[in-house]
Amino acid sequence: MAPRVDPRPVTWLLPELGALVESRGLAPLEQKSEWTGKFNVVTWVRRSWKCDVLRLGWRKGPVRSYFLDAYWTVPRTDTGDLTVAGMNPAFERRGVAGVDFPTRFLFLAAAAEKRWVADVLADAQFAIDWLDRCDTTPGGLAELQRPERNGPAIGTDAYAYAEAYIRAHAQP
Repeated sequence: MAPRVDPRPVTWLLPELGALVESRGLAPLEQKSEWTGKFNVVTWVRRSWKCDVLRLGWRKGPVRSYFLDAYWTVPRTDTGDLTVAGMNPAFERRGVAGVDFPTRFLFLAAAAEKRWVADVLADAQFAIDWLDRCDTTPGGLAELQRPERNGPAIGTDAYAYAEAYIRAHAQP
């Protein structure tokens, strides 16, 4: 079997992204990417009173695409970790969903790929800053109340649990 060859912009991005996230206290979950059946995914985590997660996923075909997302969870003994909030930093920061690599025109590929790497690094910085803001009681509660947040719906048991957990465990 031939060795896996990742898209060129990913090979440029991974060392820089790893250095950025690891400098902010997130550690790689595995030493290499995990194949999920659709994407190669690298996951970084930071555990405190909550668990912060940043993931980069990519695939080469049939459509060369990627994603970067961030979310945070709190432990829940009856059902496992509860995802309290999640985000797509490219959408939150730039209004784009981040679906494909910038390699459509070969003569522009190198410049476009370098710009893509810079954009993804800025998106990751944005995501880590968001995770940091959610570390405090006011920040965690503010995120929980944000209407566009990905997480448990207001009025559900999961929402009530997350709110109580934040009040009891987050930094003041």
